[in-house]
Amino acid sequence: MSTPHRYAYHFNPEDLSTAARALRLVGHGKRVLELGTAAGSMTEVMQRHYGCRVVGVELDPEAAEQARPYCERLLIADLDTLDWPAAFSGERFEVVLAADVLEHLRDPWACLRAAREHLLPEGALVISVPNVTHSALLAQLLMGRFPYTDKGLLDRTHLRFFSRADLEDLLLATGFLPLVWERIEQAAVYTELAGAWWALPQPLREYLARQPDGATYQFVVKAVAGTELGALAKLRSDLAALRAERDQLAGRREAEEAEARAASAQREQAQGALRAEALARQEELLKAFQDADRSFKEYRDAYHRERERSASLELRLGQQAEALARQAEVAARLEAETGRLTEQVRHPRLLIGAAMRARLRRWFGGEPRR
Repeated sequence: MSTPHRYAYHFNPEDLSTAARALRLVGHGKRVLELGTAAGSMTEVMQRHYGCRVVGVELDPEAAEQARPYCERLLIADLDTLDWPAAFSGERFEVVLAADVLEHLRDPWACLRAAREHLLPEGALVISVPNVTHSALLAQLLMGRFPYTDKGLLDRTHLRFFSRADLEDLLLATGFLPLVWERIEQAAVYTELAGAWWALPQPLREYLARQPDGATYQFVVKAVAGTELGALAKLRSDLAALRAERDQLAGRREAEEAEARAASAQREQAQGALRAEALARQEELLKAFQDADRSFKEYRDAYHRERERSASLELRLGQQAEALARQAEVAARLEAETGRLTEQVRHPRLLIGAAMRARLRRWFGGEPRR
């Protein structure tokens, strides 16, 4: 079992990766000339998933051997030497694929011109290229650095660097009309160059992030040859794009109108709910007020009754106090009279009145003995 090559990888044909999106532009059942197969990661998916017949060109013999099982034919050749087109003399392909290849060439212009000669009139070129104007790479330049890495935007094997405008110039200069542009986006903080990004002042980061291709990590482009058929295909593509944009705008407008209607209905529903809640609350408060008023009246009446009862009780207590005072007065008189009588009983002589004493003096001719 051979060791996986440096550029070997696996991907899901249905995901949003660069390879998956490029192969969706290639399509099903095509005869493809793949420039730079590497270890055959995309070649395998084209052959097995899309049912394409692939002829490949690869410089690295070791990588070529891993891609060979998925190719009808595989040529080990340098795309910069321009001797490889002779191997395909007279052959035409429906698609020429150059995924992450052009940036590795000294002369990508010559390579694309040669590839155009092997493309059917109605055929297409599909390429993917890193974006040199990504905000993370610009951050490196602003920090005075251009550090090559093993992979990524500044892969040390890259010889050419392209912005969107540069890539469009390359295609037009080599006889191709770009039909489809797709952006593979990746925020600067998730790239291999994130360190320089965080070193920049925040206002500068915000400015770079607002640039049209600031988050574009790679471009995936489908182009056609600049012939009458190619021009017609481009016009059809542009027309289809305009129709798609029109339909998208119409759909967006309908969606916005539907959203506005839904928002209006929700607003009316919310207002109705608020009105109902307010009425319910008003009724609740009114009932509470009525209950409170009724309770207040009951408390007031009870208070007046208690006051009347207290007044009546005070009156009775006053009357009882007067009666007790009279009784006390009578008791005092009785106690005084009782004391006087007791004293008289204790001294019988005191019971004899003055008249009796006078009579006794007359009877006995003198005072009675004491």
